[in-house]
Amino acid sequence: MTQAAPRQGKCPNCGAPIEFKLGASRATVCGHCQAIVARAGQDFTAVGKVADLIPTGSRIALGSHGVIGKLAFDVIGRLQYQWEQGVWDEWYVAFADGRWGWLAEAQGRFYVTRRLSPRPVPRRVEPGQSFFVEGLGRFTVSDVKRARIVGAQGELPDPVKLGESPLTADCESEKGGFATLDLGDGTGEPVLYAGRQVPFEALHLGETPDAAVVRQPRPSGEKLTCPNCGAPLSLRVPEQSVRVVCESCNHLLDTSQGAFRVIGALQRGRKEPRIPLGSAGLLRERQLLVVGWILRSCTVDGERYPWGEYLLWEEKTQSFAWLVESEGHWQLGTPISVADVHAADDAELHGKRFRHFSSVKAVVEQVLGEFYWAVQTGDEVQSDVYIRPPEGLSRELGGGEVNWTHLEHLEAAEVARAFDRPGLVQERPAGVGELQPWPHAATWRTMRRWMVGAVLALLLLLLAFAARPARVLVDQSFTPAELLATDGDWAPGSERVHAYLSSEFELGGSGALRVELSSNAADSWAGAEGAVINTVSGEAAPFAVEASYYSGYEDGERWTEDHRTASVDIPSPGPGTVIVRADLQWEEGRPPPDIRLRLRGETFSGWQFLGCLALLWWPIVYPLRRAAFERARWENSNLGGED
Repeated sequence: MTQAAPRQGKCPNCGAPIEFKLGASRATVCGHCQAIVARAGQDFTAVGKVADLIPTGSRIALGSHGVIGKLAFDVIGRLQYQWEQGVWDEWYVAFADGRWGWLAEAQGRFYVTRRLSPRPVPRRVEPGQSFFVEGLGRFTVSDVKRARIVGAQGELPDPVKLGESPLTADCESEKGGFATLDLGDGTGEPVLYAGRQVPFEALHLGETPDAAVVRQPRPSGEKLTCPNCGAPLSLRVPEQSVRVVCESCNHLLDTSQGAFRVIGALQRGRKEPRIPLGSAGLLRERQLLVVGWILRSCTVDGERYPWGEYLLWEEKTQSFAWLVESEGHWQLGTPISVADVHAADDAELHGKRFRHFSSVKAVVEQVLGEFYWAVQTGDEVQSDVYIRPPEGLSRELGGGEVNWTHLEHLEAAEVARAFDRPGLVQERPAGVGELQPWPHAATWRTMRRWMVGAVLALLLLLLAFAARPARVLVDQSFTPAELLATDGDWAPGSERVHAYLSSEFELGGSGALRVELSSNAADSWAGAEGAVINTVSGEAAPFAVEASYYSGYEDGERWTEDHRTASVDIPSPGPGTVIVRADLQWEEGRPPPDIRLRLRGETFSGWQFLGCLALLWWPIVYPLRRAAFERARWENSNLGGED
């Protein structure tokens, strides 16, 4: 029968008492000599020593007690990692149900994870890569880094060796979950820890243990001095800032290891931010404070394109945002989870498709203020922008991590009001911004509704006029005898014209008139030329109409051209008393046919209909202007322009 591992004993290095509070722990750090003590069965073995921990200003300490949800936990150990971007702590916690996990703390954010049973996961990953975890869903890799273990305290699940640099990958899920893949040195199977990010308040930590050594919160305001020039430093987000630029000597300072450390002198910039550091404003219902400013640029086809990025702090949500300015165009950026975006040729966020607009190398040229990561001039990332005006997405890939930001177009007037900078609205933006919406969109939406209604009304009006029989104003029939009686006897070969003048009648409106001519001519024609004359104004509306009928045989087939009834629409000579004057004609050398002349009034002519349509066609200039607007936008893209 295997004996349980002892919970208490003596340090094999110095003899001081040691205790294991959790049965799963396989190592502890002696509080007297800082030796790492491993236990195997009944034996305790010293496997190394730890160095002093780097003060990080953590609000968590060894011995802290808290509750997550309804599950209590105790902080019984600590590991400290260091990499090129700074230092972070991972706290070993014992849960009340007998299990254990990690409480990681980095850049003011907290992550609770537990080790999962072995599951199929990738052995090699890169930022932006997605994979599925059985029972948990899809995860997307947000960063991959190799960090060095620099310190330890309290109990640990396994012995560690200072200086070890395991490769780890942080991942995020679509449901707000978080996971870490511990890839170690790449020779063994990856270890998966899964959980989620939680706000500090959700930890429900009690009072800090008396024996805990916790660095006091870094003072804000002007209570710190620059180690290079001695000038006072004003930290606006003291617990979050990792890099600070001294406004007096323009030296870049690092704060990730507690005391300020001079990184180096920065070249005096050629440009100053339009909005001063420390400015506070209410923008899109968010109270924001300007804490930093970066000048970035990219080079495309040998030409440099600069833009400014303001780092904003929102106290209410304890989070950062971005205000981006490029050639007078403004955007508000909010960080989002990498798991929320699906990217291929284009990108998709919450069912919305964003088109790939640009892909450049973005380089940091100038830095002012304070930042939550180890920024410095010369830093370079791969920057891709996807657009769906007035929204957009930005992806930055570099340093082993990928970051996504949701962008919103801002009018200069919004920014000017928010930060009390009226001068921002006095400069005209250059060209069309990548997220700038078409300024006439609202007008066009209203106009389209109006046009649809107007066209429908016009069609209904046309159908009503077409269905309604027009009023007959003149209806006069002529027999061959009547036509010949006026002009005398008909003789073959002579030309005959019968003059007709109607009685006076009243014309009430200005609608179109229709002249109709019918005849029973066979292989012949009959016509009428004349005018409708307003006897008051003298205005005349001339007309000419011809009716005909021809038939015959050709190539053994019979053909017919039957136009024995013809009509023509003419404009009205105006309301008032009118008469119709017409000369009735028939083919020379042929006897006259029967002819009927009618005049219908107040008709809706095809020309009038086309004229009404012409009034509706003029708004087509709006789609043309919109197309030109989009062409101007995509001229700024380096990916081939609009489809």
